[in-house]
Amino acid sequence: MVIKPKYKLDHVHLLVANRDESAAWFERVLGFEKVEESEDPYGPLTVSGDGGTTGLALFTSKVAPDPNRVVAFRVDGKEFEAFANRVADLRLTSANGEIVRVTDVVDHGDVLSFYFTDPEGNAFELTTYDVESARQGIRELIAETMMRP
Repeated sequence: MVIKPKYKLDHVHLLVANRDESAAWFERVLGFEKVEESEDPYGPLTVSGDGGTTGLALFTSKVAPDPNRVVAFRVDGKEFEAFANRVADLRLTSANGEIVRVTDVVDHGDVLSFYFTDPEGNAFELTTYDVESARQGIRELIAETMMRP
């Protein structure tokens, strides 16, 4: 009998120019909170959206982010709709530098996603598998957006 360990994601390292500014961005955009901070100014400042079970460890660095590395966050359909309602106000940018709009939602069929970057250029995806519950709300939001002058 093979015993399979149950691995869980603890944290992801993210290189940023300023840990405090990045932490504030994650709080504003995703509602994350600081859960741990190293006294070393280059060491990790960890932010989390689930009270610290999983986190993003922000390290001060001058190294440019890898554009091929995307960190994805999963939310339920209602949270996805709530994010979609805030997209315009958040003024997020895509990998090509354009402002992300609600019409930029990507429907993969069984998954809905928004793609955006932080001010450092690190790439992120917000995704939901609650497609049916989110899709109708997103359609209505897009229709409203299209009707505005």
